[in-house]
Amino acid sequence: MIDGPKAAIQVEQRRFTNAIRHRADGSLYMDYPADSSPRYTGGDLDEVDKTWDALLYGRYSALTNEDTDWLQESISGVNDTLVPLQAQGHGSDGPESVYGGPDMLHSLHCLNGLRRHVNPERYGEHLPVEYRQMHIDHCV
Repeated sequence: MIDGPKAAIQVEQRRFTNAIRHRADGSLYMDYPADSSPRYTGGDLDEVDKTWDALLYGRYSALTNEDTDWLQESISGVNDTLVPLQAQGHGSDGPESVYGGPDMLHSLHCLNGLRRHVNPERYGEHLPVEYRQMHIDHCV
């Protein structure tokens, strides 16, 4: 069995809450849990940003040759090959390292990107204009 990314994956059950409820008069409100559950929306956006950063921290890791051999074997017939890339902002083991992470973390990264995109007053436009729509379409 491979040590590395597979060995580091653990299951953590987490309920994401903030249901929309309605009052007797028909008005709507967000129903946040009263406990200390992490907040991913609403309230203090500095805290919300920290919560997202903590959730997505370490989503990529450099893969060993053994990891990439296992992955290459797993995708045989689906994709032609893994594509090495120079990690941008994730550290680098050399000019062509293969980095990866669970797709679930990529999906959460995209959800966070959409959250940020709908609030440009706070987050600005973090992508060059020529990539903005492409990235948003990718995330959707």
